[in-house]
Amino acid sequence: MKKTKIKNHFRPLALAIAILWIGGLCRPAFADRIYRNDGRIVEGVLEPGWEDASSNVRIRVGKATITVPRAQIRKILPGGQGDNQMIAAREAFGRRDLDQAILAMADGIKAGAAPESVATMLLVQADAIVKSVDQFKPEARTALSGILTKLDDVRIPRADELIAARVQLHAALGEFDKIDGLLEVLGPKYFEDHPDLAKQLAERLEAQVEQDVLTNDYKNGIDTLRRIERIDPKFASARKTQYVLEWGRRLRDAGKVTDALDLYIEQLVDDAPEIARDRIRVTLEEAEMTMRQRGQLAEAAELYEKYGLGQVPDFAKEHLVRLWRDQGARNVRAGKYDDAREDYRKAESIQAGGGATELLRVDYREKLAAIKDGDQVGHYELGVWCRKNGLSDEALRQFEKALDHPVVGPNAEAYIGRIKVDLADRELKRILGMYEKGQLVDALGAVQQFMIGNPGEGFLAQARELDRMIRDGLRLRQSDQNQQAVGLLEKAQRAYYSGDYDEANRLLQTIFKHYKGTVTYRQARSFYTMVRDRLTLAQLEQGKAPGATKFEDGLTTGGPATAREVDRMMRGLGAWQDADTTKAKDKSSK
Repeated sequence: MKKTKIKNHFRPLALAIAILWIGGLCRPAFADRIYRNDGRIVEGVLEPGWEDASSNVRIRVGKATITVPRAQIRKILPGGQGDNQMIAAREAFGRRDLDQAILAMADGIKAGAAPESVATMLLVQADAIVKSVDQFKPEARTALSGILTKLDDVRIPRADELIAARVQLHAALGEFDKIDGLLEVLGPKYFEDHPDLAKQLAERLEAQVEQDVLTNDYKNGIDTLRRIERIDPKFASARKTQYVLEWGRRLRDAGKVTDALDLYIEQLVDDAPEIARDRIRVTLEEAEMTMRQRGQLAEAAELYEKYGLGQVPDFAKEHLVRLWRDQGARNVRAGKYDDAREDYRKAESIQAGGGATELLRVDYREKLAAIKDGDQVGHYELGVWCRKNGLSDEALRQFEKALDHPVVGPNAEAYIGRIKVDLADRELKRILGMYEKGQLVDALGAVQQFMIGNPGEGFLAQARELDRMIRDGLRLRQSDQNQQAVGLLEKAQRAYYSGDYDEANRLLQTIFKHYKGTVTYRQARSFYTMVRDRLTLAQLEQGKAPGATKFEDGLTTGGPATAREVDRMMRGLGAWQDADTTKAKDKSSK
């Protein structure tokens, strides 16, 4: 017990000794000394002119100035000028005159002060300097920058702490390019062990990123985000995704489509591949719409070939086929049949069947142009050729022009009857398919149009029966809550695939509010993830924080959609799309 009490009794004294010893680390090893005749030594900074003083010598010790009679002095040993400047720096720190302290340290380095002494003093005062550096005068900021760059080869026991302090100070000065090598030396493990420092540095660098956004200096912002990544990888990854989305949106708004596409591929594909591919699709569609208005179909196709085939191949092929077919149709109308054939061959090379029928139509146009006026037999023969090659509409037109001919007229009429039967049968099957898929409103409109066309009594009877089935289905839907929800979900899906994500969201919210107990409710919840992801991306592109997304019951795992969740959420994008539904334009993000 006595030993324990004695130890406790001396703890304050031991602590005081430790503090004095640590504080002494920042003191220079030498200074001016006056050796008195009585054996005492006075250490401080000699005032100028001491060499010529005949009676008294003045020396500054701390805040006081001592006068020593020359007769009492045995010898005077002046220290180095650099050491004296370090004493002046320490005294300036003591009275909180940080500008003067920094200037004195810089002078001390020039005068030969020991680098280790400078480094130790800087380390001790680092926190105070970081807090005040924004108020420094320009000359003090310049001096501090010079001090930091001269400490690369300094070796002291707390080397990592010194490097971390230099990182903080360079960042406080806005010299972000000078911290790259220091961050490499420290490595991510250091910041894992020092979370407060990591947070402080990340926040300072994040402020610089925001400044880069305001000044449209996005390239510098990417470099800053890379630095944040070495400090806090998770935070940097989430912020970079949002940053690139916002940057890409601005590039697209400025008409710099290729720059935006290059950005998504270079900066986003590796970190958030699904988001990158989604933005590539949207950007290509936006560019295609603009280029179509200008008649630049071939140029739009080149964009899909360069940027789409490597990242979103199925999507790009579908649009390429459509572009080359439209370009071919334009050349056909202009009478440029050879150019049209080339366009259709390109479409066919991309996707089997993409241009085969159109190539036949080019031949049809050429054959039609070769028929002389009044040549009914020529029209009949061309109708037979069209019938053989599956061009039903063109065949009908040619046979109708041959009906009055005494020889081929009856055969033309027989052909017309068979073709109409085939077309009517094909249309009824199409409408029945719509009915079986539950697309009742569209099916009703189609069957009404079919009956107006007077397809013949046999087909008309089938159409009436199909009309009755569709109407019964609609009445059942109106009376059944789940069927009503099905109708709303179908509308929401159509709105989504046409690019109206706000309308899709509104319809889904109606289901969540009024049809909670239905089977369709769960289907709507699953589909809602896709809608939410699109709206989230639109918000991120605009530099906004995504809003909360919660269902009314407690079954959902959804919540506020943050940038960190975006990549996970976006994995479902594209899963519902097919050849008929990938024509959407991102209206919400616009």
